Formats: sequence, structure tokens, C-alpha cells
Amino acid sequence: MRNLAIAASRGHIPYWMNVGAGFFDDPDVLKIVAEQAPVRRKLLTRPLAHTEHAIAMIIDDASPLDEDFTSGFQNLAVLRQRNDHLCNTGIPWRVYLLSDLERDDFPVFRTYILPNMFRLTAEKAAMIREKLMCNGSMVIFGPGTGITDGTSLTADAAAELLGIPFELTHIEAARRVLVYGGSHPALADMRGAVTYGDSFVCGPLLEPAFELKDRDVVELGKGSIWWESNRAGLVMKEFGKGASGNGNPGSRGNADYAVVFSVAAPLPAELLRSLAVYAGCNAWSELGDVVAANANMLAVHTVRPGARTLHLPEPMTVVDAVTSQVVGRRLASFDVEFKTPDTKVFLLEQ
Repeated sequence: MRNLAIAASRGHIPYWMNVGAGFFDDPDVLKIVAEQAPVRRKLLTRPLAHTEHAIAMIIDDASPLDEDFTSGFQNLAVLRQRNDHLCNTGIPWRVYLLSDLERDDFPVFRTYILPNMFRLTAEKAAMIREKLMCNGSMVIFGPGTGITDGTSLTADAAAELLGIPFELTHIEAARRVLVYGGSHPALADMRGAVTYGDSFVCGPLLEPAFELKDRDVVELGKGSIWWESNRAGLVMKEFGKGASGNGNPGSRGNADYAVVFSVAAPLPAELLRSLAVYAGCNAWSELGDVVAANANMLAVHTVRPGARTLHLPEPMTVVDAVTSQVVGRRLASFDVEFKTPDTKVFLLEQ
């Protein structure tokens, strides 16, 4: 049911599997099929309607061409980022390719993370500014962002795009960051200090410059990398009115957004959730829950039993997708009791 819901929330059709007739002769499998069939009809016949209240991870699938063809960094920044952390924020997530930004119908989200964009051309930078850096969004950039234009190594492209001074050091090193959880409104959803990163050694090292205060850059965490590096490892800068959830009144337009840069990967779920909330993203469920949602459906999967209060971006009618019972009308939030493991699926109607 979890996999069905995740697929349906993204407009995909989930596949039963094809492992021979014996698989579908099994009574337990047939029981699952019987339970899912009516839910599939309800979910998959509804038009896809995106929600802004999600985190979109945008992968540059050409980035291995600019490294040494080992999988260490990609495993951390893409696979482990998605499987260990992005899915556990209590907020729905999406995965796109960088080339998807070229589409005229690319959806709008409150938070984006670009974990592995090494090559930054003028065309890519313009596309990112137009599609992502606007309307109060938060754009999170991973290690090595923009360190090459395809011919040389430089910190200039990242500095120009993010508006943050950077330095590029030609060393290879393991990276960790100590986040000052709770010290800034963008970290308000964190319970305390958290260290993230890994022992994987890679380089060159792109770091924020030592002097940041006069550039309106906020240090959210300290990097722990090598003995000559004692500077910020996680930084944020806001432009215009900044991120939608920062407390500044008024609507957001093309010049209003925030950027975050991290020297280490993967970013923990707790940090991603806090940054997304600062960007105005609705926190649908609790940290650790897997949420699949769009504008007309919500599903929550968890391995932790107990009561939850699920929150919606706006008041809506909520219908249980399995029983077809109306949970309530014009609900901004509602309570659900979970077993372990458990998945609840709901239809959302205006």
C-alpha cells in the first residue's frame, strides 16, 4: 500500500511484478491484491494535481562525467540522501533530473535540493534562477556545486549563482558538519546540535570564505574537514523578502528566495524538514514518517505505532481511500492511529 501510494502521488502506475503464476496463487498475495484493487481505481483514475508542499531532489545525471567514475560520492549525495533521509522528513518528496527544468510544465515546489551538480554553465545557472530561485523557495546546494564549467576548476560559478563567496582548495578530505540546531529560525524544528557527513574522502574542496557576515550570509553549521579549515560548513543567504516561512510579511515574487550550501552529504532528515518548513512547506506528519501526497491525496507510512495528527496545507474534505468513509469536512488537520508497520491512504477534496 505504501508503494502504491508513493507511485500514485507522482502520477505513476505501480507494477504488480511478474514472477510467475505461483506468486498470484498465494492466498496472502491475493489478499493484498483484493485490498489494493479498489484503492488503485480510486487513486489512479483521479487527475494528477501537484502540491507545492514537497521537497524536490533534482539530480544531474551527467555529473559522473566530471568525476573519476567511482560511486562513493554519488552513493552519499543521491542514493543515501534519498533512501535514508529525504523519505523520512514527514514531508512528500519528488525526484527529477536537472534536464527536467527545461520543461515548460515543471511543477513548483517550496524546497529544492541539488545534491550533485558539478558542472555549472551559464545556461544551467539561468534556468535554475528562473525555475527555482523565486516565490519564496529554499534551494539547497550540495558539495562541489558548480566547481567546473567543463574545462577548468573554479569557485567563481558557485559564488555568482549563490551570492556567497567561496574558495576552492585542491585537496581530498572527509567532510562532516555540526549543525547548530535551534539556533536560527531556519533550524527551529531541530531539537539540538546534529552532526552529519561521512568518512568518504573526496575533493577538491569547495568552502564558504572565512569572512561572511558582511555578505549577509548566515552560518548554520561548522565544517569539520581538515586542520587548515576552520570555517562554516552549512550556510544560508536570503534574497528580497527571503523564504516564505521566515516571518517576513507579504507575498513572494521572482526576487524572493533563500539558498543553502553544505560542504557535506547527505543532509539529515531533521535538517531537511526544518529548512523546508522555513521555506513555507507544510509539515504533513511527524519526522520519521514516509509521506506520499499531492493536491488530492495523502498517504502516511510508519513503523512507529501510535497517534498522529496529520496536517493539510489548506482545509479539505478527507475520505479514507480504503473504507470510503468521510473522515471530516473542511479539515486543516485530523488524528489517526497507526499500528506497526502501517500505511493509511486518504483522498483529499476541495
